Amino acid sequence: MGARADSSPEYSHYLLLNLELGFVKLAFSLQLSVSSMIQAGDCTIPFETVEMIVSFLWHDPESLSHCTLVCRRWHTAVRPLIFRRVVVKGRERMVELESLLLEEPTVGYWIRELYIDGSSPDRSRRAWIFGPYPAADQLVFNGLDASSKTPNLHDPFPGPVLASRLRKLQALTFVQVHATHPRTSGALIAGLTKAFASSIRSLTFESCWGHEGFFLALMHALPLVNELRSIGTRTFEFGPHDWQIELESFRSTYLPFVSTCITPGSQPAEAHRNVRLTSLRLDHHDFVHDLGSMVCLQSLRTVQTLQINHTGSRLHPIDDISNKILPECGRTLRTLKLSITSLPPASHTKRFEVLWLPSFTHLKGLRTLELHLTPLHHPFVASLLDTCSSWCTKLSTLVLHFSHEPHMNPAIYFQLDRKFKVGGSMRALKEVRLRYVGKSAEEEVVQWAKTTFQTLRTSRAERGIVAIVEMPNGRVRLLE
Repeated sequence: MGARADSSPEYSHYLLLNLELGFVKLAFSLQLSVSSMIQAGDCTIPFETVEMIVSFLWHDPESLSHCTLVCRRWHTAVRPLIFRRVVVKGRERMVELESLLLEEPTVGYWIRELYIDGSSPDRSRRAWIFGPYPAADQLVFNGLDASSKTPNLHDPFPGPVLASRLRKLQALTFVQVHATHPRTSGALIAGLTKAFASSIRSLTFESCWGHEGFFLALMHALPLVNELRSIGTRTFEFGPHDWQIELESFRSTYLPFVSTCITPGSQPAEAHRNVRLTSLRLDHHDFVHDLGSMVCLQSLRTVQTLQINHTGSRLHPIDDISNKILPECGRTLRTLKLSITSLPPASHTKRFEVLWLPSFTHLKGLRTLELHLTPLHHPFVASLLDTCSSWCTKLSTLVLHFSHEPHMNPAIYFQLDRKFKVGGSMRALKEVRLRYVGKSAEEEVVQWAKTTFQTLRTSRAERGIVAIVEMPNGRVRLLE
């Protein structure tokens, strides 16, 4: 049975979702009706209404492209949304963007997100965004004058054109950028500071590779950043005879306070530049190494939403998640999304209860916990929920990802299901979402969930907990 309409607060987000879907359908129907009106010579729909309609399609480039073909007025309304997010791959594309900004300066005010793919066509580790290597004594941005009317193929990113035209840029994404030289990376950081220090709020690194200190320096070069995402990013250390003079110069120029980024409480050579992160996502194959050279630990103290995707190696009992990240987040953290690909062997659970799980004792203000742990019946999951029930006393929403196979015995989930018993310690819990990831039939999955989580169903009736099964196709079923 599908989710029923209800006036209680628990269903308000479903009603809002249905309302937005209704507006999207209205946009498509109005698009067709306006096309017929144009053919009939009667196009009287207000321009403000057109803007409102297309605003619901900002995340759908294909639909936006179709809307530009309706008429000139629709084309005018859609164009700012088309340029909201710009993807640049290769120096030639960057030159095209600069040429467009010089010809139509208005486009620069529409661009909010810039996606930079730094991969090289020849598969080398040399990223095109760094431009030519500067002289040995040149560690600052040295581009052409902003009044230049011609793009320069040799300018390092962002260059004078982007710096002068992208006044409303808010999000910056770097993909496959390999910062291997302290001089060129220093020029990039100086250019970004000069151009976007007062506008960038969101910074993303995806599959990037940089020398020690590069990501920390770039993060601190944009002091207004409140959202940071590091996806598959890695650092490396130079050998004892490789670029040591240049690296020391890089640190003294761009990261003189590095000691407080890695070890809170230490005395830096210069006052620490605060970066107040509120949202942080970390995707990494191994949280035993690298974190200290990628994320400033002091910036974790203001994080409210944290997403950790631990991929690759098996979870380690003493890693940066338990030893640094969660303790530094502390009371400010409100939402935690934790995904671990390889859980420890069941025989090692006791060891993790002593060394890893105590990090959750710092999260006393946690409201929402989302767990994607496989398998869900692993003893580590039950131990984690035990720790949360004792210390995360304000936890109100729990999201559990699960997969279902017909041969799986519901009895193996007994230890997990009993955490929801009436009179248990999760007294603030109001909602449990079982998010299914798999390909089994919907009715089969829902019936299996009802059989497996009987204590949760009882708690729904006696404690008022809303239990929901979410299917991959977006359908929601109440567990009743």
